[in-house]
Amino acid sequence: TIDGAIYAAEIEKVLLEGRRGKVQYDPSRPVHTFWDLGWNDLTSIWFVQQVGVYYNLINYYQNRLQKIPHYLEHMQNLGYVYGIHNLPHDGDNETLAARSTAKMIRDVYPGKVRIIPRVAKKDFGIKAARVVFDLCNFDEENTSDGWQALCHYQYGIKEDGTWTREPKHDPNSNGADGFQTLALSLKSETAVKKFPKEPEVTNFRPTQNGWMS
Repeated sequence: TIDGAIYAAEIEKVLLEGRRGKVQYDPSRPVHTFWDLGWNDLTSIWFVQQVGVYYNLINYYQNRLQKIPHYLEHMQNLGYVYGIHNLPHDGDNETLAARSTAKMIRDVYPGKVRIIPRVAKKDFGIKAARVVFDLCNFDEENTSDGWQALCHYQYGIKEDGTWTREPKHDPNSNGADGFQTLALSLKSETAVKKFPKEPEVTNFRPTQNGWMS
């Protein structure tokens, strides 16, 4: 992480507990996606599977100046079985083509799109993300760009050289905001409080050195 990194303590804890490494895709479980939308800014997507009370972040994708069909094609090429696609509050905003991002995704995945309401303050999303970090396992290779975004997501700097309480807006904030979509989806009043219920699994267990099957 860097000076002023917002999630420095959480990143360190993930590494100390061995929760970053190879995280396998489980074809018997749905993959849920969590987005931050942009055009000149990056559009970012986290790909997540729930394993008991834990969240396996198995993949991440980001790009800019690409229309939604590009991201849908990328998702389909991954070959995952998808669950719910979670979009930020602006997912229902209409584009110049009069079709919102949510509408375009619903056309391909009917009944599988959820809009996560905007929070009053950015700090609320950051606090929610801090809690979720403790439940996350990151695939080192497939989420490397998203991991770097989380490591470099930082507060702004005032003219006197002190830190502000507002995050700096740069390319790292898009991946971090996509991660906050995950965190806020678990607390949203208009969303289900957890992913579709799945049976508890016993083939994963936490150990001092990380996750093992």
